[in-house]
Amino acid sequence: MFHKSLKDKYTRLLRSRKGVAIPISFLILFASTTLIVSVTYYFAVSKVTNRNVLVNVSAAKNNMEFLSNAIQNTAWITGASEHFYFSDCGGEFKIEPTTNLLLLNVTDNQSFYDVFFNSSVGRVLYDLPQCDFQTETLYIKGDSRSIVNQSSSTVTQLCIFQGSDSPEIRICYRPMATSSSNGLSGGKPLNIIRVHMINLNQSQNLLIPGNFDLRIICTNVASVSEQYNFTSAISSLTVKAVLADHESSVTVPISSNAQGASVRVETIICEIKLQRVSD
Repeated sequence: MFHKSLKDKYTRLLRSRKGVAIPISFLILFASTTLIVSVTYYFAVSKVTNRNVLVNVSAAKNNMEFLSNAIQNTAWITGASEHFYFSDCGGEFKIEPTTNLLLLNVTDNQSFYDVFFNSSVGRVLYDLPQCDFQTETLYIKGDSRSIVNQSSSTVTQLCIFQGSDSPEIRICYRPMATSSSNGLSGGKPLNIIRVHMINLNQSQNLLIPGNFDLRIICTNVASVSEQYNFTSAISSLTVKAVLADHESSVTVPISSNAQGASVRVETIICEIKLQRVSD
């Protein structure tokens, strides 16, 4: 009788364990399935978000590239204008007319040095929405040099760079220097150094989200001259530019004789105004 009772208890214990094991198995299976679904959902959302960020970056890049083309189309023709529609890319469009300080000087890299331009030239920015997308500075047009002297080089600097918490796209303009000889002045060869630049500081100070219309106007092309006389022969001068804390220089040839050389530096400024078109 004792053995039978013990056998019955053992049988009931086995059955009770089987009864408990079934719900526990379902619970473990449910938890595992929930974890897999959650992880899959997280990665799917992250992938979609990253794809949307890339789409916004690409669309904003295209908008800014088309805008830089529109500015170039109006430049150097007083009174020329264009309308430009900027589509929403999820961020904010900014015009900062009083930033982007440009300092220009001419030097013989020895005793002669003179600053002939010191003013802001403005810039245009597009701030994309805050995201995890990271990028190194990438130039779509131009490069990091703050001045150029080759006709094949563009004065446009259009780049994507990493802002404080999101990518930004920037348009600004650097000067271009050229030189030529033009007869004599006071018995010395006359050299003309021309420095061309596009200036945006007549534009409106704007911060615009969403879609908007922009008007681009070339309001004026002005020239300012400085004259320099050298009493000994020189073969070249250096034009240095500091633009937004980046420094570059170009060397231009100078014609001279035993009496020296006469050099005229002409700063030719194209004033471009960007303004929002009212609805």
